[in-house]
Amino acid sequence: MTDFAKKLKAIRVHKKMSAKDVYTAADLFPSYYYRLEKGEVKDPAYSTITLLSRVLGVREEYFLYDLTPHEMELYEKARPMMERLAQLNDEVLITKLEEMIDSVYMTRNIEAIRKDRSLPKPRKATA
Repeated sequence: MTDFAKKLKAIRVHKKMSAKDVYTAADLFPSYYYRLEKGEVKDPAYSTITLLSRVLGVREEYFLYDLTPHEMELYEKARPMMERLAQLNDEVLITKLEEMIDSVYMTRNIEAIRKDRSLPKPRKATA
């Protein structure tokens, strides 16, 4: 079974659709759809991938790249933020990314300090 066939069946099952639901909505011959899902069609046409993606509610990337259905859902949720970031100019984008990195770094440091109470307390300044 090809990766495409595995992904096709996995997303269909994940979306709780029958094979008939998919091939009917995609207006494909049942025999062709079953050959796709069994991996007998090695390289389906891009137009077929696009059509099945629309019917199954996923982007073409799901079939073209190594993503699980769960990873694809996460990708879809993150996509609007990525598109907004892409519209920012370089300077603003770099500033936003630095803020995010600083926030993650500070959070990790605070968590580490909370876990390790044996760290010495800061000394008071003497005049």
